[in-house]
Amino acid sequence: MTAAKPHKASALYWIVLLLFALSAVCAIMLVRYSVSGVPLRTFFMMAALGLLVLGAPYALVEAARDLRRILQVVAAFTVLGIIVSIFAGDGPGLIVQQVIEIHVQAVISLLVVRSLVKEMGVKPVLVIFLTAWGVSGIFAFLQGLGLDFAWEAREQLGELMRAHIAYLGRERALGLSFTPIHLATQTCLALAAFYALRLYQSDGAILRRVDPKLLGMLLICGIVCISSGNRSPLLGIGIFGFCYLWTASRRLLMLAVPIVELIFQHGAFGPSDTQKVATALLFYAPAIAGYSIVKIAGPSFYALQDSRTPVIVSLITIGSNLLLNLWLNSILGFRGLALNTETAPET
Repeated sequence: MTAAKPHKASALYWIVLLLFALSAVCAIMLVRYSVSGVPLRTFFMMAALGLLVLGAPYALVEAARDLRRILQVVAAFTVLGIIVSIFAGDGPGLIVQQVIEIHVQAVISLLVVRSLVKEMGVKPVLVIFLTAWGVSGIFAFLQGLGLDFAWEAREQLGELMRAHIAYLGRERALGLSFTPIHLATQTCLALAAFYALRLYQSDGAILRRVDPKLLGMLLICGIVCISSGNRSPLLGIGIFGFCYLWTASRRLLMLAVPIVELIFQHGAFGPSDTQKVATALLFYAPAIAGYSIVKIAGPSFYALQDSRTPVIVSLITIGSNLLLNLWLNSILGFRGLALNTETAPET
């Protein structure tokens, strides 16, 4: 499933995009707010679907065709959910409500979003979700710092939804989301959305080189998870970051000689010099993962108000780096210095 290149969209799609934006905000910040029993997020999405039915039914048919396998999975889980609810003793009214709020809303959202992506491109859709999540994440960070106005903003949303705040004792930050768990889920989705956006914008180039913007997003997601005390997504973010950096480093290893040859080999810089520089690059490249992990882990300790640990680790690293430089340089020459640069950030 590919996204069409964006072009000038009609007024209909701009209205649908606005309704999607309102639905995304409600899904993150007002998930329990309802109008006549219908969640407000569902109301906006149904309005967007209605506009598409009236103004661009062909787009919905095409979207359903593109998403047919995903819709089949949703249908299968709907049947499974109904069976489980029956065995659990849920009444018909509750079962119907659950199907509408979960499965029907999922189908509507998929059709609307797919139609928007094909008409306007993937960027505006992802940017809207990332912006809504980002506002909630900022408030989670401020709540983690103990700022009263950030907690009061969330309490006001709780009153609006007529739902008590999940953590009145202010034990865990939750941003403007309903609970810290909701914030954790939204953070994982935000990372996936940003990764998809960068893949789209770079035409896959971020798979061949380290992307600073993606590293920055990893850092932001890590800070949000630490602020809200969500350990599981933090672990997942770390694993994703390590796998991504290792993949990018390995590609750099394979391209070491061609890169150096293209950039430097001319004039007095001959083939033998290319081999030496490429060898040094082979030792330097894996250090990207180590340095990036340090850049993510270091601020995490400060976010937890623990400045002692990173200082101790830094002092140990400086001492070990000095000793390893002297020893490896005597054995491997310049290669030893590059090798120590690789290992030092991870110690």
